[in-house]
Amino acid sequence: MRRNPSQGHEIIRNTIKGSRWAVNLDNSADCLWDSIDALGKEKNEAPLPPNLPLVERPHKLKSMIDFNRTEAIERVYALMRSPSKAGVRNAERFFYRDTQGPTGWDWIQFADFAPRDFRGGLAAWKQVDSGSIELFLLDAKATVTAPVWMEMKASGRTVKLTAKPSSSDSGEYRDYSVALKGGAKTQVLKGRLLNASWYCAWFKWPRNEASAYADEAAWNRVFQAKPVFASIQRKLPAIEYGKEPAPGTGTSYFALVAATKIRFEAGKYKFSSLSDDGFRLFVDSKEVISRWNHHGATGDEALVDLSSGPHEIVVHYCQEFGGCVLQLSWQKVDRA
Repeated sequence: MRRNPSQGHEIIRNTIKGSRWAVNLDNSADCLWDSIDALGKEKNEAPLPPNLPLVERPHKLKSMIDFNRTEAIERVYALMRSPSKAGVRNAERFFYRDTQGPTGWDWIQFADFAPRDFRGGLAAWKQVDSGSIELFLLDAKATVTAPVWMEMKASGRTVKLTAKPSSSDSGEYRDYSVALKGGAKTQVLKGRLLNASWYCAWFKWPRNEASAYADEAAWNRVFQAKPVFASIQRKLPAIEYGKEPAPGTGTSYFALVAATKIRFEAGKYKFSSLSDDGFRLFVDSKEVISRWNHHGATGDEALVDLSSGPHEIVVHYCQEFGGCVLQLSWQKVDRA
């Protein structure tokens, strides 16, 4: 049995035609198919596949349909469809719709139990990535004071604060305290940022057959060749579909070697990746995640014991064609 099946699918009020099967729910469990618009009423509708893991939950289904017919949900849908006076859809203004606050879903920032309510403060803030935060000044006249090791860029009410690259060969996590002042009101934001730098080398990948993954000698030749582009950047690059990730790579059949060194506290860490296509993760030259094959977007995890001090992290990645993704994160899961 494959691990981590998806669960709890509820597929309701659909009509699917012109397909061999109505759905593909391999490696799934606990699926609910709406019986109100069940397939099979017309000869040209797609059939359900055999062995579909269906469950019977008529009461839950009925409650969902009843909820979708309520006046309240209709008002929500109407709000989402209607543009605001500023030309921004109200769907982007849910949290601060009636204020001068920031717009967009990414400004809904979750704390432990609920979204943060920034109203009444001097700024809304969000963690952009491990090395930067962004503020939106709710008080346009508020001043911001940050540590000298953080770079500050302001544009209107938006202020971006980024950890400057480490002066040593190893990045580290640093605690920050950012002070805001507006009239008689003050506010202090605290957190941690990583000031690491990634060395990224991009290569063209001249082979694209499946057997190429197993040809270690060929990969060594690719990675030992002169890169088509190299850079030092603050974070591991994201790979976006249809976009050239670096000059000269093209959008298909390229490879990446990215390396950084980070000072960690002692303890056990969980490294998590999401990749499409080939991915390898090395920690201190030891391969801890190996997904070196053709695959769609796939997540992997590895638990690694780290001693206190600097550790080298190296990523190997390659893209064939079509869908693509590259993500890596880690978190401490216990104390030393």
